[in-house]
Amino acid sequence: MEYVIDHNNLEYLNLKKLLIVAQNSSNSIGDEEFKRDKELQKAIDFINKTKKIRKEDLRLYCTDYEEGFKGKHLSLMDIFSFNLHNIKGLKFEEIIDKMRRLNEEELLQNIYGILGDYEGKLFKSKEDILKELRNMAINGEFKWNLMMALENPLEFMKGLCEFLEKCRVILNKYLYKFKVIGQQWNDELENLIGEKGIEWFKDTYDIIPFNNFNHCTNIYISLVSVNDFDITWGIGRDNNGYIYLGNKSREMVEAFRGKNNFDNLMRCIKNISDPSRFKILKLISNRAKYGQELAHDLNLTTPTVSYHITALKMNKLINEKYEGKKMYYSLNKDTLKEMIKILEKELQL
Repeated sequence: MEYVIDHNNLEYLNLKKLLIVAQNSSNSIGDEEFKRDKELQKAIDFINKTKKIRKEDLRLYCTDYEEGFKGKHLSLMDIFSFNLHNIKGLKFEEIIDKMRRLNEEELLQNIYGILGDYEGKLFKSKEDILKELRNMAINGEFKWNLMMALENPLEFMKGLCEFLEKCRVILNKYLYKFKVIGQQWNDELENLIGEKGIEWFKDTYDIIPFNNFNHCTNIYISLVSVNDFDITWGIGRDNNGYIYLGNKSREMVEAFRGKNNFDNLMRCIKNISDPSRFKILKLISNRAKYGQELAHDLNLTTPTVSYHITALKMNKLINEKYEGKKMYYSLNKDTLKEMIKILEKELQL
């Protein structure tokens, strides 16, 4: 099994991320430690002000619906474009060409797979999805737009490809800057893995359950450089593992990790001093819960809860476990007990 850094799809992933962030900027996470950089904010301001990008198209393709399948935020662009396993090793033009060359059955099969992964169900036809949609208590705009897109999926895909190509030209100046940042991030990661070995990578990103990849053929690491703190992973239908790392992910990891036990304690205390994170720990102290439950209980958006969950995982304050297609979170009491021991020692309790 090899670990492969896949930088060919960087421009495509950056463009998707930039458009979705711009359309859903009101849902962004506010945190004193993790602010948007100036280049990203300039790009967002340009997208929101320019008349060259139709706001109707931006809303249609890029709105990130928080009340999507299983409470996970999802856009129509996510549903109609490819998962990481479909674009490994491909550049922007090759990805768009591959999307365009799909016939209707191939396109629908891809959509069935994506929606099936989110919903935990097997969809075999358009009728299966439409029937499911009619009975689902989800965002009305999302439901209507998806139903309309499924009526003529090839036409919708054609419009999406044209939209992405047009935005690529309009945003070329910004994408070039993010490409440079991405190449620096790529070179840095390759050098570190080369010098310190893959075990360094696993230790640094130990919130990723690498044991889940034991039976995978290869592990593909895709990088994004749009001021991104994401650390996500999964196993594709091709039996390869896929890891998605934002260029700010190491910064986030380092912000929550200490150099020794005392330093770790201080960072854990700072982490759980956030009211929302402390409430999450209280909610999962007696019973494991999944993201949508926590979002409902806390009256927060699903992306916000996801951000806080990632922060808590950095200090190993929570455990996670799949049950069916849902990820459940529970309190890691061992970490908290260790914190108490260190407090007792330091304060001579």
